[in-house]
Formats: sequence, C-alpha cells, structure tokens
Amino acid sequence: MTPAKKNNYLRLFEVLDAMDSYDESLLKTKYRKEAFAKNLAVYKSQLFDSILASLRNYNEENIEEWDIRKDLYKIQLLAQKGLDKDCEAAIHKTKQKAWQYELYHILLEILDIQLYLFGNCRIGHFDPEYRKQIQSEKDRVLHCVKMFDLALDGWHRINLYFQLPAENHTYAASQEIDQLIQTLEELQPNIPGDAYLLINRYLACFELYYNGIGNAERCYYFNSLLVENRQKLDEKMPNLSTDARAVYFNFMVACFKFQKWNEMETYLEKTLHYPIQSLQQEIRRAHNYCYCGILLYLSTGALDKAAEVVSNFELARKKYAGKYRLDFLLFTLCQCGWYYFLKKDYNSARQIWREITQGPRYSVETRAQAMTRFYQLILFYTLEETDLFASELVNTRRYLQNHHLLGENEMTFLNSFKKLNHSPSDKHVLNVMVTTLKSSSQVMTERSVLNAFMVGYFNNQISKIGPGLV
Repeated sequence: MTPAKKNNYLRLFEVLDAMDSYDESLLKTKYRKEAFAKNLAVYKSQLFDSILASLRNYNEENIEEWDIRKDLYKIQLLAQKGLDKDCEAAIHKTKQKAWQYELYHILLEILDIQLYLFGNCRIGHFDPEYRKQIQSEKDRVLHCVKMFDLALDGWHRINLYFQLPAENHTYAASQEIDQLIQTLEELQPNIPGDAYLLINRYLACFELYYNGIGNAERCYYFNSLLVENRQKLDEKMPNLSTDARAVYFNFMVACFKFQKWNEMETYLEKTLHYPIQSLQQEIRRAHNYCYCGILLYLSTGALDKAAEVVSNFELARKKYAGKYRLDFLLFTLCQCGWYYFLKKDYNSARQIWREITQGPRYSVETRAQAMTRFYQLILFYTLEETDLFASELVNTRRYLQNHHLLGENEMTFLNSFKKLNHSPSDKHVLNVMVTTLKSSSQVMTERSVLNAFMVGYFNNQISKIGPGLV
C-alpha cells in the first residue's frame, strides 16, 4: 500500500515498531529532525488509517466472514443499480455461504433485500410460493438468532454469578442460576443439529456452570462435547476466524480436574503443534502449553518434563516481554512456583511467588494473587520461619479484605493455619484445612486448579502423621 520510495508515515511506522513502549516525548526529541515529527498528529492519523486498511484487506482475503460481508455489499450495489438478475444470483450464492458459517445477521439483511425485490415485482414472477420460501427461511434465521441470544445471555449471567464475591451468592441468586441451567437444558432440543456455533455457545454455558460449582465430572463431560463439536465446526467452516485452542485449553483444564492425564497430554501435544498465523496466536499457544504442561507433569510426578516446560515458559517471558497477557502470566507463575517447591528448591519458589505478592497490585486475577499468599504461608510453614509466617498471615488477611475475598471459608482456613503453626501434628486441623480448600467460595472458587497442589500438600502432611499423634 506504499510507494517504492518510503513516505513519512511508513518511516513513522518503522520508528514506532522499534520502540519497546510508546513514549511520545522521547519520539519528538529523538526524531525531531525527521519530517514526520513536524506534523506528528497528521502522520499518526495517516498511519492509523493505513494500518486499518491493511488489516481489512488481509481479513477480506483470509477470513471467510469478511468475504461474505463483501458479497453482501455487492448485493446491495446490484440492487441499487437495478441489475436484478445478477443480484438474485448473488443472493443465492451468498446465502449458501452465510448459512454455512452461521452468519444470521448477514442472512437477515440479504433476505430483507430479497423480499424488497420480490415485493417490487423485480424478482419472483409474482409467485406466492417464492415469497413463502423466503419468509420460511427468515423464520428459521430468526429462530437461530433468538436461540443464540438466549445462550449468549445465559453464558454472561453464569459467568457474572461466579465472578461476583461470595456475599452475592445468595439463595435467591443460586436458585436463579439453577433455573437458568434448567431452562437452557429444555431449549437444547430446539437447536438445529448442524448449527455448530450455536451448539458451541450452549455447551459453553453448561461447561461454565459445572466448572463454577465444582462438578469435575460434568465439567469434563461438557468440555468433551465441546471438543467433538469443534471438530465438526472446523469441517463445516474451514476458514473460520477463530481457532480451536481455547476449546483445547478448557478441555485440558477439565481433564486436570477430573484426572484424565492421557487425554490431557494428547491435547497438550495438539496445542504445541497447532498452526499459528500471528504473534498474538503464538503467545496464546505458549501460554496454553506452558500452563497446562506444568499442571499435567506436576500432577503425574514427571518433574523432568515439568522442568522442560518451565524452561520454555521462562524463555517465552523474555521473548514476549511486554506482550504476554498479564492474567496468563500470573497463572503460569503460580504453577512455576509449585514446580520449584515440589523440587524442594525453596529459594526459587520464594522468588517467583514473591514476584507476584510484592510486585504491583494488579487489578486482574486477584484470586490468583490471593492464592499465591497462601502458597507463601505453606513455604514459611515448611521452612519453620515463624516470624515471616506470622507477618504473612496478617498480610494475607488484609489483602483478602481489601479485595473483598475474605469469606467464611477463607477465615476458617487462615485460623486453622494459625493453629497449625502452633501444633503441626494436629491431624484434625489439617483435615479441616483440606475440607475448607475443597469448598466453593471466594478464592476457593478455583480450588481444582489454584488449590490442587495445596490439597496435595496437606494430604501429604496428614499421611506423615501416625494415628497416635492426633
């Protein structure tokens, strides 16, 4: 899109691309002699428009939905110019592709144009059956739109319910979510069997719900269905703009919770070799592989394989510095700390967890940051560093309070931990802690992932205590 000779906004792009982070003051100072610096606002605007145009051209060539949208514009132009025969041919061709990719909003626009042309006696030869077929097709589209809207709204309601603090989980709120799931179950038979995007959205509601209430078996079941549906979806829509990695990731986490290690490893390999087309996809693949790989190999005791994944993660952090999504980074760092802890490299575990707890107070993934404080308590307890333990106990309680994460279970866990520090052989206290970790509330919501290795740690402590030492 640029001439052979470099212009000012192309030069500006090269300068911006070389910067680690955008600093306009530095830009104006360092490149004050460059032509673009004299009218920076103008060239920035030109560059912005040029980048968007480039992305539009790329999407039109590589993503089917954008190509179908382009065909819709052709239909609109042909109708405006009165080229009815060509317009009707384009309508039939584009509708076929729109049904294939379940683009219901585009189908509605096309059908409205088709009905307009028929109503103005430009196509259809006054045939009542022609009109009836169009209206019947429009009814099918509207039904799918309604079903999709119900599923999407349901997903957002379920997600919001589990994201809100425990005080919002009232009996009435829980009943409302349970009723929603029942309603969605009753609607499932009305979903067309080949509407795979629609099926995906409905299955995601159930996967999210059973993950939230901690039913690992049902969560695994619905994630299995999502994987199967994704395969059908890819066959039907080969040029879909989204890929299967998110489905693979959720399935691997569900396998972790339900201890399906072989299946988890199979999809870990699929993730590692999944084709990528952009830097963003490359970073996402690195996160999915590193996070799930560490979970898998720590759970199966394969510390040598876990070491390889941790090493890959450390390289990825450096390679994608400033680009790695913060929530992905925090989640993976949590598990890296457990790798070093289980290796009894306590200094490395301390360093990693300290990076999370002593660093900036991030607004994302506050549960992961809260759980890291619990990990530090375990570390200080293991090393018998009583002063640090007592100090961290206070800091953890304060952090939970400040972020509205201090529920009844968290209070019970912290109080039990305090008792355990004075009586390390009290099996009853250890059992209370394990039970608390398995209860769903505040930071315990993610118990099957963030709490998994803590449960294993305390169960191991219980096994070390003889029956006469309770």
